Amino acid sequence: MNLLFSYFLILFTSVYSPQTLQKRDFYRVFAEGTLIEVSKTIQTLESTKQTSYTRAYIGALRMKQANLETKTILKLEYFKQGSAMLDKEIAQNPNNVEFRFLRLAIQEAAPAILGYNTNIATDKKIIQQGYKQLDSFLQDYIKQYTSQSKVLSSKDLL
Repeated sequence: MNLLFSYFLILFTSVYSPQTLQKRDFYRVFAEGTLIEVSKTIQTLESTKQTSYTRAYIGALRMKQANLETKTILKLEYFKQGSAMLDKEIAQNPNNVEFRFLRLAIQEAAPAILGYNTNIATDKKIIQQGYKQLDSFLQDYIKQYTSQSKVLSSKDLL
Protein backbone atom coordinates (compact mmCIF):
# COMPACT_ATOMS: atom_id res chain seq x y z
CA MET A 1 0.00 0.00 0.00
CA ASN A 2 2.88 2.39 0.76
CA LEU A 3 4.31 1.80 -2.70
CA LEU A 4 0.97 2.67 -4.33
CA PHE A 5 0.66 5.81 -2.18
CA SER A 6 4.20 6.82 -3.12
CA TYR A 7 3.43 6.35 -6.80
CA PHE A 8 0.37 8.61 -6.61
CA LEU A 9 2.28 11.20 -4.59
CA ILE A 10 5.04 11.30 -7.22
CA LEU A 11 2.47 11.49 -10.02
CA PHE A 12 0.51 14.25 -8.28
CA THR A 13 3.55 16.41 -7.51
CA SER A 14 4.97 16.03 -11.01
CA VAL A 15 1.69 17.06 -12.64
CA TYR A 16 0.90 19.87 -10.21
CA SER A 17 4.41 21.11 -9.54
CA PRO A 18 4.81 24.89 -9.29
CA GLN A 19 7.38 24.53 -12.08
CA THR A 20 4.67 23.34 -14.46
CA LEU A 21 2.80 26.05 -16.30
CA GLN A 22 -0.24 25.16 -18.31
CA LYS A 23 -1.26 27.16 -21.38
CA ARG A 24 -4.50 28.17 -19.65
CA ASP A 25 -2.53 29.58 -16.71
CA PHE A 26 -0.27 31.57 -19.02
CA TYR A 27 -3.21 33.10 -20.90
CA ARG A 28 -5.06 33.96 -17.70
CA VAL A 29 -2.02 35.83 -16.40
CA PHE A 30 -1.38 37.38 -19.83
CA ALA A 31 -4.95 38.70 -19.97
CA GLU A 32 -5.66 39.74 -16.41
CA GLY A 33 -2.67 39.04 -14.18
CA THR A 34 -1.40 41.41 -11.53
CA LEU A 35 2.21 42.57 -11.42
CA ILE A 36 2.96 39.92 -8.79
CA GLU A 37 1.32 37.14 -10.83
CA VAL A 38 3.15 38.21 -13.98
CA SER A 39 6.50 38.32 -12.16
CA LYS A 40 5.95 34.88 -10.60
CA THR A 41 4.92 33.40 -13.95
CA ILE A 42 8.05 34.82 -15.59
CA GLN A 43 10.15 33.25 -12.82
CA THR A 44 8.43 29.92 -13.34
CA LEU A 45 9.04 30.05 -17.08
CA GLU A 46 12.67 31.08 -16.61
CA SER A 47 13.25 28.08 -14.33
CA THR A 48 11.99 25.59 -16.92
CA LYS A 49 13.68 24.19 -20.00
CA GLN A 50 13.96 26.99 -22.53
CA THR A 51 12.07 26.46 -25.77
CA SER A 52 10.67 28.80 -28.39
CA TYR A 53 7.41 28.76 -26.47
CA THR A 54 8.89 29.58 -23.08
CA ARG A 55 10.93 32.42 -24.61
CA ALA A 56 7.91 33.80 -26.50
CA TYR A 57 5.76 33.58 -23.37
CA ILE A 58 8.44 35.31 -21.28
CA GLY A 59 8.71 38.03 -23.91
CA ALA A 60 4.95 38.59 -23.96
CA LEU A 61 4.79 38.64 -20.17
CA ARG A 62 7.71 41.11 -19.95
CA MET A 63 5.68 43.51 -22.08
CA LYS A 64 2.65 42.89 -19.86
CA GLN A 65 4.90 43.55 -16.86
CA ALA A 66 5.93 46.86 -18.46
CA ASN A 67 2.30 47.87 -18.67
CA LEU A 68 1.74 47.11 -14.97
CA GLU A 69 4.99 48.62 -13.67
CA THR A 70 4.81 52.07 -12.06
CA LYS A 71 8.42 53.15 -12.56
CA THR A 72 8.92 54.68 -16.00
CA ILE A 73 12.47 53.42 -16.44
CA LEU A 74 11.40 49.86 -15.67
CA LYS A 75 8.42 50.16 -18.02
CA LEU A 76 10.70 50.91 -20.95
CA GLU A 77 13.33 48.33 -19.95
CA TYR A 78 10.77 45.52 -19.58
CA PHE A 79 9.05 46.44 -22.84
CA LYS A 80 12.33 46.45 -24.78
CA GLN A 81 13.39 43.11 -23.27
CA GLY A 82 10.03 41.53 -24.00
CA SER A 83 9.70 42.82 -27.54
CA ALA A 84 13.23 41.67 -28.39
CA MET A 85 12.46 38.16 -27.08
CA LEU A 86 9.11 37.80 -28.79
CA ASP A 87 10.30 39.31 -32.08
CA LYS A 88 13.31 36.98 -32.11
CA GLU A 89 11.08 33.94 -31.66
CA ILE A 90 8.79 35.14 -34.44
CA ALA A 91 11.79 35.69 -36.74
CA GLN A 92 12.88 32.10 -36.04
CA ASN A 93 9.33 30.73 -36.31
CA PRO A 94 7.61 33.05 -38.82
CA ASN A 95 4.55 30.86 -39.32
CA ASN A 96 3.80 30.26 -35.65
CA VAL A 97 0.24 31.53 -35.34
CA GLU A 98 0.26 31.64 -31.55
CA PHE A 99 3.35 33.87 -31.44
CA ARG A 100 1.78 36.15 -34.07
CA PHE A 101 -1.39 36.37 -31.97
CA LEU A 102 0.58 37.32 -28.86
CA ARG A 103 2.35 40.08 -30.77
CA LEU A 104 -0.88 41.31 -32.36
CA ALA A 105 -2.55 41.58 -28.94
CA ILE A 106 0.43 43.48 -27.56
CA GLN A 107 0.71 45.76 -30.58
CA GLU A 108 -2.95 46.63 -30.33
CA ALA A 109 -2.62 47.56 -26.64
CA ALA A 110 0.79 49.26 -26.79
CA PRO A 111 0.89 53.05 -26.67
CA ALA A 112 1.53 54.51 -30.14
CA ILE A 113 4.56 56.40 -28.84
CA LEU A 114 6.41 53.07 -28.54
CA GLY A 115 6.10 52.50 -32.28
CA TYR A 116 5.35 48.83 -31.68
CA ASN A 117 2.59 48.49 -34.23
CA THR A 118 4.28 47.90 -37.57
CA ASN A 119 3.42 44.20 -37.87
CA ILE A 120 -0.31 44.30 -37.23
CA ALA A 121 -1.38 43.59 -40.82
CA THR A 122 1.12 40.75 -41.30
CA ASP A 123 0.30 39.17 -37.94
CA LYS A 124 -3.43 39.40 -38.64
CA LYS A 125 -2.98 37.70 -42.03
CA ILE A 126 -1.01 34.81 -40.51
CA ILE A 127 -3.58 34.40 -37.74
CA GLN A 128 -6.35 34.26 -40.33
CA GLN A 129 -4.49 31.67 -42.41
CA GLY A 130 -3.57 29.40 -39.50
CA TYR A 131 -6.47 29.84 -37.10
CA LYS A 132 -8.22 26.58 -37.99
CA GLN A 133 -5.06 24.56 -37.32
CA LEU A 134 -4.79 25.81 -33.72
CA ASP A 135 -5.90 23.70 -30.78
CA SER A 136 -9.42 24.32 -29.51
CA PHE A 137 -8.26 26.25 -26.45
CA LEU A 138 -6.39 28.82 -28.57
CA GLN A 139 -9.22 29.04 -31.08
CA ASP A 140 -11.66 29.83 -28.27
CA TYR A 141 -9.26 32.30 -26.67
CA ILE A 142 -8.66 34.17 -29.93
CA LYS A 143 -12.37 34.18 -30.73
CA GLN A 144 -13.06 35.74 -27.31
CA TYR A 145 -10.28 38.27 -27.95
CA THR A 146 -12.02 39.43 -31.13
CA SER A 147 -14.90 40.83 -29.06
CA GLN A 148 -12.58 43.54 -27.71
CA SER A 149 -10.22 43.91 -30.66
CA LYS A 150 -10.30 46.79 -33.10
CA VAL A 151 -8.06 44.90 -35.51
CA LEU A 152 -9.28 41.30 -35.53
CA SER A 153 -12.95 40.36 -35.80
CA SER A 154 -14.65 36.99 -35.51
CA LYS A 155 -15.50 37.25 -39.23
CA ASP A 156 -11.75 37.31 -39.94
CA LEU A 157 -11.49 33.81 -38.50
CA LEU A 158 -14.02 32.12 -40.80
